[in-house]
Amino acid sequence: MYSMGSRRRSSPRRVLILLILIGLGVWIIVNQNQLRQQLDPPPTPTATRTARSYVVEAESLLEARRFPDAIDAFIQAISLEPENAEVLLRLSRLLALRGRTTEAVTYAERAAQLRAAGFQCEHKAPQDVWAAKVDGRASLFLFGHGGATIDPWDTFMLYRKENALPMGQQSWGNITRWYNDEFTAITDEMNNTAMDDPKMKDLFRKAMEIWYRELPDCPLVQWFHRIPVNTTYWTNWPTEENPYMNSALWHLTMLQVVLGLKATNA
Repeated sequence: MYSMGSRRRSSPRRVLILLILIGLGVWIIVNQNQLRQQLDPPPTPTATRTARSYVVEAESLLEARRFPDAIDAFIQAISLEPENAEVLLRLSRLLALRGRTTEAVTYAERAAQLRAAGFQCEHKAPQDVWAAKVDGRASLFLFGHGGATIDPWDTFMLYRKENALPMGQQSWGNITRWYNDEFTAITDEMNNTAMDDPKMKDLFRKAMEIWYRELPDCPLVQWFHRIPVNTTYWTNWPTEENPYMNSALWHLTMLQVVLGLKATNA
């Protein structure tokens, strides 16, 4: 005998709860990415290291006797504060103790020079560093002079009024933008004087007295390019015995060298 029970009817409240749960599930699926970011936020950007933080790290590494790592940390600190004489001296001492005497002397000399001169400066090397040097934006920089070795007139031409372009323009002909009317008059006279004329030395001294008095450049070191060449196929390169031209390949005068070469037909 089978008993046919009556089918239980759903209450309106149960249907309403079910619809709410279905709607909540759909909303979660649609907004799951936003919810995930709120529940698990992305990591914050790494804070920029300071020179002091690298010094503290170096001190900790020294206590742990991790000397190479301590040296690297000091170098990182100096890269951020190149004028910090105290850090330069500490790095110099550590390098000396590790037997790296050449580097130690370099950093020690740098620290001593900064202290003696009282400089407080910051080293910068932007992508347009060469343009900044010649358009007037760079306040202090190192630059190869590229003057003459035989006739001083070529060097003096780097300090002519007509070659000093306004600030903002690339003044390659007179980077310092310095000129002096008396100096210019001397260079004009030198231009009409033979190199072997004894008068040239007197003119040179007079011009240099003006130049050193006003000092548009600060000479640091003087050297000649020592560039190796191969004479297998070409000869007549500039040499000590025949210094007819500067042999730097990257200078504008390289064309004169090319025109002076002689083929060996090897």
